[in-house]
Amino acid sequence: MSRKQEVKNKTEEITKPAKNKFNKNLPSMILLGAMTSGLLILIGSLRNYEKLTFLHAYVPEKWDSEAKITLIGSISCFISGFLMLCFGICGQLRFHTAINPVCNADPPIVVLMNKVLNNSVEQVFIFLPNLTYWTFRYSTEENKHEVLIFGVLFVIGRLIFLIGYFIGTIIDLQTLRLFGFEITILNSFVLILRNLGYTFI
Repeated sequence: MSRKQEVKNKTEEITKPAKNKFNKNLPSMILLGAMTSGLLILIGSLRNYEKLTFLHAYVPEKWDSEAKITLIGSISCFISGFLMLCFGICGQLRFHTAINPVCNADPPIVVLMNKVLNNSVEQVFIFLPNLTYWTFRYSTEENKHEVLIFGVLFVIGRLIFLIGYFIGTIIDLQTLRLFGFEITILNSFVLILRNLGYTFI
């Protein structure tokens, strides 16, 4: 064995434990990064609404019951649009793969889309009732823009979840979808806290 090969083998022996430790801790690192990113995005959006000029046109000037219903309805339509997008993608994949789901197992790409769709429906049942309750019970003329911010962040979080799920499956890093998931779940968590009377965020 040459000197060069010996050095290479020793280097691999030294670095292998470190690589294994890094790979083992990678999901935890991604989870921490996702939670931090989601929290920063949420707090930053709520506190810097003035800079989000593209949202100003969608916030009603008069904040009465009709305006609240209209805004909640608009947010529901955006969420329904995302769910219909997932339905459409799933349907197209089933059509092009030509697999009967009754007789055969779905291909991995269809299973992935079904999981995204199921998770999104579950999150809607947590998010939308809490947003509606907070809008009618606690929102005021001063913080009415936060209703729209919560809705927009929910949809963005779902889109990031979908993209992260696809990329994570391709590169075999399933925890990548946590970035979108954390934006969604922190959105709902903050609303639940506010509905319980905790308004520190």
